Amino acid sequence: TGGTGDPELEGESRQYDAKGRHIRSDFSDGTAAENIWSCCRLEASQGRDGALREYLAIPGEDHWSAVAETSLASLPGADGRYPVAESFTDALGRETNSVRAVWHGGGRDPAYAPLQTRTEYPCGTDHYRVVTDPLGVQTVSRSQSVIRGWYRLIEETVSAGVTNRSTMIPGAAPVEETYWTDPVSGSPREKSTRTERTWTPEGCGIATVAVRRDGGAWETESLAESDFLGRVTASSRIGAGGVMLVTSNFYDSAGRLMRVRRPDGSSEVHSYTPLGAPAAVIRVGAGQPLLFDPQSYALADVVALDAYVIEETAAWKEYGDLGLSVHGVPPAWWDCSASVSRIPGQCTATTSVTRVQLTGLSPACLNRVVATDVHAARAMTVTATDPYDATVTTLRLNLEADTAESSVSLYGRAVGGTDAAGAATAFAYDGFARQSSVTRAAGERTLQTLSYFHPDGTPSASVQVCSEAAYTNAWSARQPLQAPVGAYAVTETDPLGNQTVRNYAADGTLYRSEGAVYPVATARDADGRQIELRTWRDEVGQPDTTRWLYDRAGMVTNKVYADGLGPSYTYFADGRLSERAWARGVTTTYGYSDDSCGRIQTTLYSDSTPSITNRYDLAGRLTRVEDGTGARTFAYDALGRLAAETNALAVMERRYDALGRDVGYDLAIPGYSADTFAVRCDYDAYGRLDGVTSILGGVTNVFRYSYLEGSAILSGMTNGCGVGWSRTYESHRDLVAAVSNHTDVLPVSTFVYTNDAAGRRIRRVDDGVSTNMFAYNRRSEVTGAVMGARAHSYGYDGLGNRLGATNDGVATLYRANLLNQYTNILRASAPPRETSPAYDPDGSMVANGAWSYTWDAENRLIGVASNGIPVFTNAYDYMNRRVTKTTATRVAHFIWDGWNIVAEIVVDRQTVATNRTRYVWGLDLSGALQGAGGVGGLLAVIRPEGSFYPCYDANGNVTDYVNAAGTVVAHYEYSPFGEITAQSGILADTFVFRFSTKYHDAETGVVMYQLRPYSPTLGRWLCRDPIQEQGGVNLYLSVDNSPIDVADPLGLHTINNAWAYLINHGIAPAIPAYFDPITQQWFPGQYSDQQLFNAWVALEQADTGWLSTISDCPDNIRIVNGQPQNCDQSQWKSFGAANQTFHPGASWCMRSNTSSGPGQQCCYDSHGDLITSGLGAGTPDRQAASFWNGLYLNHYFHDVAPFNIAWQLDGGILGSHLRAYLAVRPPSQGGGSCCK
Repeated sequence: TGGTGDPELEGESRQYDAKGRHIRSDFSDGTAAENIWSCCRLEASQGRDGALREYLAIPGEDHWSAVAETSLASLPGADGRYPVAESFTDALGRETNSVRAVWHGGGRDPAYAPLQTRTEYPCGTDHYRVVTDPLGVQTVSRSQSVIRGWYRLIEETVSAGVTNRSTMIPGAAPVEETYWTDPVSGSPREKSTRTERTWTPEGCGIATVAVRRDGGAWETESLAESDFLGRVTASSRIGAGGVMLVTSNFYDSAGRLMRVRRPDGSSEVHSYTPLGAPAAVIRVGAGQPLLFDPQSYALADVVALDAYVIEETAAWKEYGDLGLSVHGVPPAWWDCSASVSRIPGQCTATTSVTRVQLTGLSPACLNRVVATDVHAARAMTVTATDPYDATVTTLRLNLEADTAESSVSLYGRAVGGTDAAGAATAFAYDGFARQSSVTRAAGERTLQTLSYFHPDGTPSASVQVCSEAAYTNAWSARQPLQAPVGAYAVTETDPLGNQTVRNYAADGTLYRSEGAVYPVATARDADGRQIELRTWRDEVGQPDTTRWLYDRAGMVTNKVYADGLGPSYTYFADGRLSERAWARGVTTTYGYSDDSCGRIQTTLYSDSTPSITNRYDLAGRLTRVEDGTGARTFAYDALGRLAAETNALAVMERRYDALGRDVGYDLAIPGYSADTFAVRCDYDAYGRLDGVTSILGGVTNVFRYSYLEGSAILSGMTNGCGVGWSRTYESHRDLVAAVSNHTDVLPVSTFVYTNDAAGRRIRRVDDGVSTNMFAYNRRSEVTGAVMGARAHSYGYDGLGNRLGATNDGVATLYRANLLNQYTNILRASAPPRETSPAYDPDGSMVANGAWSYTWDAENRLIGVASNGIPVFTNAYDYMNRRVTKTTATRVAHFIWDGWNIVAEIVVDRQTVATNRTRYVWGLDLSGALQGAGGVGGLLAVIRPEGSFYPCYDANGNVTDYVNAAGTVVAHYEYSPFGEITAQSGILADTFVFRFSTKYHDAETGVVMYQLRPYSPTLGRWLCRDPIQEQGGVNLYLSVDNSPIDVADPLGLHTINNAWAYLINHGIAPAIPAYFDPITQQWFPGQYSDQQLFNAWVALEQADTGWLSTISDCPDNIRIVNGQPQNCDQSQWKSFGAANQTFHPGASWCMRSNTSSGPGQQCCYDSHGDLITSGLGAGTPDRQAASFWNGLYLNHYFHDVAPFNIAWQLDGGILGSHLRAYLAVRPPSQGGGSCCK
């Protein structure tokens, strides 16, 4: 409108026929929606996205109707087939049969078995129904009214072994009961919840929730107090030790939430604009004085105090083209929102702004969003539709790098797209509109995966299509088990025919696995929490059992291993860990800061382990640490990024580019060197690391990377001396086929691999001459290896402990105890050698033959002795990184960047002579900086006498070191588990990074991973996994005995949550070591919301199979008298009013009726139509959203917390983070059954 007057921000023009029926809507963006009517009913509707839905009926036949998704016939792969939801009713209009079928040519396609849900009414009335779903699961629903002196209404649902009963008595508290039988322990479980509401004479209410478990006493778990207006003024929940934790809410005179005071004493104060919109949240720590009146203050005055963390939100409208006319942006009105973070002592506030175009929209631009991050980098997202073929294209432009990525959808289904590097992805669908094919093409490489389904709709196979063969993972249909009721098994068969059997409880909870995996079973309590983990060394024998104990608040108080020993935990009332006691009697006591973040401030040990003291700024950022190595400080720049770290040895100053990316550091070591060690990274137009440069004393090393066309997969590296390596891959799988190390004139080494159907390496040819062969058992454990002239074989028990091994014909026998510890090792040499390893009560090895080991209170290796004579001692910093190693003759100091050692200073204890070595790191096997903990990522070893460059095999094992002239100065060969079997070269003894690019302690042969020591001789770790069972059920195994195919980044074994993902990706946390008592995991630090969300998205992108196991949402619901009529409760939980924080624009939401495991969420607008996009849409949940999620199932951490983080990062608008959330948790596009 030229910037004047009141612009039309959004408009809709409606047309009605002569009967007043709505026939068409035209919208201001050029899209339209249309309804087609016959004389007496709606025959079809076409949405704004072009999707056509036909409503079918047979004249004179009132008991059949159908909804046909006709437009889905044009999806790629559908071949004219489309899903139809058919509904059959009885003479009373009740649904008796709901069928989801595939139609083709006007009728059912016989190639697809229909998915049928039957409903029976055995008593002829609605109060007793039996529903049988497509999987054959029956749900019996009853309701009855009992009058025996009083009136009682009982509603009961029995489905797949779980009974849910609701009892309501007038004037009494309603009771919800759930009964089931744990399939592992066989114990009956019961959980009842009673909600009692009382009122004061003033009209204030108190809601008391009490819980009874397994027939025990009723215990109060929460209280909610409200004022006469219904506002919650105080809420209490049970805390550790049975203490009630109170959160208080205060309101201003306008009824708005003014202040929230939490149980720990911290609070947040809410500020509003003059029009009542949220303006800011002021965070006040428990120990901070309140320097303003929360009832009456000006936000600007609080900002001026520079005493609190303040998170502001701002919203406004503006007109213009944003200076982006060159990108086709016209002058228009924009809806703008900003998120501003103010941190005390930080002179500049960080601001991110999102602008959404409001006017000038058309089919060519249905939506345009311009996002500006805190670094002033801008990205633009444009959505357009083609009115002729109904495709919707979303284009995301990186305005700084001038790159773009796109996605194309048709009728709400993704059909294709390209990434910034030009790689294309295409999707195809079957007649049910299920994704049946994913094809990714980049350059000359094409990767295709096909999906197939059983007649009951469950997945049957996933097939990787390669040029030579098709590799199939298959799943059987559900196989009912005799007990407990509703339990079933699914057999998974890998491409080699190895089978894994997984048993599931009736609610879909996995409780036992066996076959081609380590046998394991999990027992749960009434809250669904893990209370027992059973494992089998002998698969036909008795299990070894680990148990967990909980207090009333659900906090883990004890972990009890199979020997009856284990750690215990005590907590502050608010659930923060106060003390950990190891089985050997060593205790750790924790203290916390009184700022708004409440981080760990002190860690005190009862033994000689040095204590840790942390200091934070008001934003909760670590500013100072005092540990056994002395004091270190942290400084931050104006944008809140870590700018410098100073410790007793060194100063590391970080560098960032204009886009905020970490591009390196300057390292000064004043006491030992006058030269600054500088490392710089640069990036290409696609955001990939292009090169690394190091500068020391005027000597420059430059390293350049190359990638496969259209991908981020590394294909090679070359440095300025001509030394480098190249990788080739299978044409249809991302598996390494060959690695070649070379100088500019000559090859150094080559490794050519053959991979089997399961992706395991079965053959390696070294330098075109030496052939190595590898054999595996059904669990993919290495059982045999012929490596040149050497032969190795291994045998294992059911849990991966060695039973025996042979090296070149010499046999070794092993005996493991119920804790999976080797207690006897007999080597059949001449003469035979027998050792009996010993362990402390917390599982760390303390003796093995002549060797003895000493451990501190964090189970870190601090000393090694041989025959009683000390060999070396270690000291660690607050992140559990080894910072000094002391032998009888020298002291080695290590300086770290995250999880990589970047400098080593060795001081001779007699002469005080100093040897200085710097290490240059680049992309590791993950294709990222420290993504695999540095494995395969070392680029150079810089010594005073020159630079040396490592060469690798495909596992990231260093096989050679080459000097600047191209001469090999060190060569190493390894056994399958990392023993050095041969070495040569004039400097072979001097290099420490060898197997898995980890530090090799020559004195013991132990490999020091970042978080625990590894013994190549034993092929396992010397202590338990710091992240416990999160890293696997055998706490001593390394990479499940498959080191030929897998590398362990840090010694944590596997990646299956965002925390472990960040740890394994070497991202240095800002605050110190952290123990999570809920999940029983130790983490080396606390990460930011941005880090956690990025990690969560990466994990979700790599694991999407579960999405195919959940139900599609019904397309619409029926609204009667302003209330929804519920779908069949055998499949869907009761409707509830949508939470507008999570689902703006939605009126009603429902979820899959599962007690645990994946579930679908469906949200509907006020007309009862399914919302399929944007924040109003429901999204899939990996864990059930119910009281059953407990501490182990973690619905909150799987599903809610990532959304909350994205919401906060985007400032409460649909920004890049929420879009990323919706991309990995795509809303249902409809087509589900049981719509009423």
